Amino acid sequence: MLDLPDPLADLILGKLQHSMIADWLKFLFVLIVSACITFYSVNGYNLSCGVSELVSRGRGDLAIAGALLLCCIVNGQKLLKGMVIIAPNQEVVAALEKDFQQVPPDNVKSGKETKS
Repeated sequence: MLDLPDPLADLILGKLQHSMIADWLKFLFVLIVSACITFYSVNGYNLSCGVSELVSRGRGDLAIAGALLLCCIVNGQKLLKGMVIIAPNQEVVAALEKDFQQVPPDNVKSGKETKS
């Protein structure tokens, strides 16, 4: 194993700690950890409550979206300066909820679909 002299190692690691690359790596790490913890906790809770697997995954995905947006808002001020983050507001979410087609499970088996 290559052993760097202490002053050289301190210089290299000191530059890396204060560089933009280190900041982006920390930010990426926070995003990944937050996404994993959020998804598995929401998905696991829903599965343990008896919710179907697809609904549990969907709720976990929605929770990830919220957690990542919050991480960008809280932790990304310096890194994301000058960038625009686009997120749906309440009116868009409400409109999407009205536009979805609801299909009862018994009508899917027979091939019939009803629109609500």
